Amino acid sequence: MPTIGKGVSFRGAGRSGASRKARPRRFRVDALVTMNADCDPFEVTVCDVSETGLRIRTDRDIEPGPITVKMIGFPIFSGEVRWQRAGKVGISLSNPIPQPFLSVWLQYHGSRRRGVAASEGSGVGRPRLQQDQ
Repeated sequence: MPTIGKGVSFRGAGRSGASRKARPRRFRVDALVTMNADCDPFEVTVCDVSETGLRIRTDRDIEPGPITVKMIGFPIFSGEVRWQRAGKVGISLSNPIPQPFLSVWLQYHGSRRRGVAASEGSGVGRPRLQQDQ
């Protein structure tokens, strides 16, 4: 089972030496989830995930604001759309995804290697995880 370390990256630090805000490690994935943004639920593809947020791919225009995300087999998470550009949407979760849950979810939805057709594999097994830093 994959484990999630405590590695962090930083954002918001400028050349002025302003304080940096730690950001949890992000993991690349390719997984469908159901999202609800004040309308009928619709499916989106998660591109990367961390304990505190998601980056999704969708053709829909989604206004900044509250949303819910349903990951198959697990509870509904609430959050907020923070940005959207070029078919990608950034979501900040209201409560962090517990590490044990995220580890199990990544075991089934971690990145597939290049060259593997979408129809191959069911996401079951031990996929190789890629980390964004």
